[in-house]
Amino acid sequence: MSYSEKELHQALLMLSTLMTTKIIGNINPNPGDAEFMAQLRVYIYKVFTDNSKAQNDQTRIQTQLRTFLKKGKSWEKMETPIPDVSVIKVPVKKQKMAALNLVVSHMKREIDVKNNQVFQKLRGIFVDHRVNSLIKEIDRVNKMRIRLNN
Repeated sequence: MSYSEKELHQALLMLSTLMTTKIIGNINPNPGDAEFMAQLRVYIYKVFTDNSKAQNDQTRIQTQLRTFLKKGKSWEKMETPIPDVSVIKVPVKKQKMAALNLVVSHMKREIDVKNNQVFQKLRGIFVDHRVNSLIKEIDRVNKMRIRLNN
């Protein structure tokens, strides 16, 4: 589950307030409470910095994609750090605006993924155990030397 920085900060403040109240109110704190709070603060700080880094990365990627959409030429490919994955600029068509598509390349073939809906559909196909079984059988049949009657 992902929390906003504000939510994490509020949780930390509430916990700190509870700990202070427990100590000031002469309630005997458990010996591990202070250690727990210290560990919790370290953990929340780590989550906070990790979230900030992820947001910065997301902003950087989004900026690169926007620039490519504005300045890239039609059908130009932008390489990504992901092997066999690139982004292509699809030109303006009739009333539609220019768009970016994800392109997965493998063995001189490409799969053009227009949006997240298409990606999720493909993902579902590839994780289906029946497809896995089918491709194994196709491999077995392809390895057989079967003569065709043409």
